[in-house]
Amino acid sequence: PAAPVSAVRCGDWAITYDTTLIESLGAMRRDVLPNETGGVLLGIVDRTRKSIHIAHALPPPDDSVGSPTAFKRGVLDLAAQVNAASAATQHQLRYVGEWHSHPDRTPVSPSATDCVQLLWLGRELAVEGLPGIMMIAGQDGRYTIAFAVDAGTVPKTGQPS
Repeated sequence: PAAPVSAVRCGDWAITYDTTLIESLGAMRRDVLPNETGGVLLGIVDRTRKSIHIAHALPPPDDSVGSPTAFKRGVLDLAAQVNAASAATQHQLRYVGEWHSHPDRTPVSPSATDCVQLLWLGRELAVEGLPGIMMIAGQDGRYTIAFAVDAGTVPKTGQPS
C-alpha cells in the first residue's frame, strides 16, 4: 500500500511528501546521534501544476562533517549520486533541496544558520523558477519543512495538512 502523503503550500507551489520520507530522515538522524547529519532532497517537479513531490533523501556524502551542534554537508560523489537517481528514473527525480537533523531536546524550527542557508538555497533555485526547500528532522519523529521563494523572501515554515 502507498504511504500516507502530507502537503504544504509555498506561495503558488504545492509541496508533497510521504511518511516513508519522514521515516528515512528519522533513521538517518538516529544512526549518528548525538551528532547532526543531513543531505540532499530529490523530488519530482511539475512546473505546469506548480507542484513538487519530495520523493527521496540522500544520506550525507562521506566528506560531510557533523557534530552535536552543527552539520556541514560534503560533496564527495554527490553529483554522481544525483545523476544516477535521475537516470534510473528517466530524469523524473532531481535535486529539490536540502535536509538536516537537529539534536535531541532542540526545536526543529530553523536556526539563524539554517535561515542563511535557506535564503541561499532560495536564490539558487529561483534561477530555475523553483522554491528553496529545507527539511529539518528532530527527536521523536518531529520535523519541519521550510521554504524560500526567492532572495527577497523571508523563509516560511510549513506544517503538514
